[in-house]
Amino acid sequence: EWGQTDCALLSWEAFDAITGAARAELHRGRYSTPEQALRYQRKQTSLPADLEAAGCRRALPPALPGDIIVAERDGFLCGHVCLGAFALSASIEEGRAALCRVNDLLERPDVFLLRVP
Repeated sequence: EWGQTDCALLSWEAFDAITGAARAELHRGRYSTPEQALRYQRKQTSLPADLEAAGCRRALPPALPGDIIVAERDGFLCGHVCLGAFALSASIEEGRAALCRVNDLLERPDVFLLRVP
């Protein structure tokens, strides 16, 4: 569901779980449609920059478990949580969690690999 369990919020949930922070709640409920989500993302600095401001640092491959990978998909900056060879993501279209290959994500242009402190 947009604004509740989407891929951007998944990134913040992972950040919160690892660091003990409560950043996801700052973003939850700010949008409820794809159009609103895109406007919200454009209004914010950007998901990678916001994560960096919260304490993440950019990293070079290989991705490690717990890293957040941000890659563009259909105009959105989508967050994925590295689990090893696969990354956890949220599939709004299918209404469930999804797994994708980390190497496929890292091969995309304009991908951000962020290490959570």
